[in-house]
Amino acid sequence: MSDLIGVLGPEIMFCFSGVLLFASWLLKTSLGRHALRHTPVRRNALTPAFLLVLLLVWQVLPSLLIWTLAGLTTTLPEWQAWIVRNSVMCLASLLTILLILVVVWRTFVRGIKGFGLSVRRLHIDLAQSVVVLFTLLPLVLAAIALTTYVGQQVDGPEYQMKQHEELGVLIKHPQVISRLLVLLLAVVVAPLVEEMLFRGILQSMLRSYIDWPWLVIGACSVLFAAVHPDMAHWPALFVLSMGIGYAYEKSGSLWQAIFVHALFNGYSVLSVYREVYAGAT
Repeated sequence: MSDLIGVLGPEIMFCFSGVLLFASWLLKTSLGRHALRHTPVRRNALTPAFLLVLLLVWQVLPSLLIWTLAGLTTTLPEWQAWIVRNSVMCLASLLTILLILVVVWRTFVRGIKGFGLSVRRLHIDLAQSVVVLFTLLPLVLAAIALTTYVGQQVDGPEYQMKQHEELGVLIKHPQVISRLLVLLLAVVVAPLVEEMLFRGILQSMLRSYIDWPWLVIGACSVLFAAVHPDMAHWPALFVLSMGIGYAYEKSGSLWQAIFVHALFNGYSVLSVYREVYAGAT
């Protein structure tokens, strides 16, 4: 038991701190009702057509390229085929990011700054994103625990949530290049492209039409969870997305959303690394 406490001690304190922060936030904002009062709308000329084009580039283009390369990847070892597929996804994400910046420059008042990518408060955004992550983590873990409990009631006590495919690669394929690519995708590429799309573009566009910030954040969070293939992950992703959406709406800084997403993914990757290391020893 003492060994278990030694291993889990930091995480327990981390979650306890988050619970206190969340309780304090609830008290200060009247259970969240006053949290987003008078938050300004990011003025823009976005239309659903912009979002549709960006989603096609982000998802459809790499799928077509991967289908084209299918003949090549079937002859490769599994880990090399995974690297090819995810390198294509990475390139498509980088292209999507460039297109988003062009769209933002043409449609947002004040351009990139109006989008929330000003670098003047970057150090403050990083510090605040750590506080947001502290607050969110126990809620996300609670969603995971609840999903696991429901799964065990439906499928039996042997039920376990599947790991994200990218994290599973760390266990199945310990090659250095695989681990570096997972880190690049999880901690850099995915937070950038997903937050630009779901928070920067979608949330800003919906806020131009809907004057209820929490409704907009909720709608974006549903869509954010739904684009991930494993339904068992949806409740936790929804909770995470609600917190990230709130951070963006409250601060007006997209960097906060990107940092929270990157820190959470980094925490998940480090947790898997710890499992791999514990198994090796």
